[in-house]
Amino acid sequence: MLGFWVIVFALTAALAGKLMGADGLVLLQGTLAVPPDSRAAYTVVGQARAAVHTIPGADAKVGGSTAINADVQHYAIRDRNVIIPLILLVVLIILGLLLRAVVAPLILIGTVILSFGAALCLSALAFRHIFGFAGADNSMPLFAFVFLVALGIGYNIFLMTRVREESIRSGTRRGMLTGLAATGGVITGDRADPGHRPAYVVAQPPRGPA
Repeated sequence: MLGFWVIVFALTAALAGKLMGADGLVLLQGTLAVPPDSRAAYTVVGQARAAVHTIPGADAKVGGSTAINADVQHYAIRDRNVIIPLILLVVLIILGLLLRAVVAPLILIGTVILSFGAALCLSALAFRHIFGFAGADNSMPLFAFVFLVALGIGYNIFLMTRVREESIRSGTRRGMLTGLAATGGVITGDRADPGHRPAYVVAQPPRGPA
């Protein structure tokens, strides 16, 4: 396949006088022998790019819908691999400063990761075996992670802040029970009806005197 592309562009260079447009550029079109949305097609695009980039001074580009989809997939994977660890690191630092602890933030981050993994697995099973989808958008895992972290970490901070305050006042066990009782209804109500979040927050039981 690489040899094919080298020969094609060599012939194009030889016939540049006839094929070259007024802007000095040459457009060469080709048809893939494999399905355009397959991994094999993405491999052909990569091989074509590697081949044309070896031609000195050509500054050639390989485009088309398959090339665009390959680029979108590549950068979606890159963004996912960079943004998700970065978000986890920032949230871990915030939780550590808020709770003034080391183990508790790690546990809370672990619960968020487990929730994300469970949601992703259940979604994949539903997409494939219930709805019959061939696949999902490449950016879906990143968007799902950001959304779940925004909810999960917010609830964790809300719960653990109250637990810490109550633990200082009345001990760890009693503080855990009191904090859970005070925030459990608010968190459950918010998850059941996120559109009325301010009402649930206002309905939170008041804290005792410091």
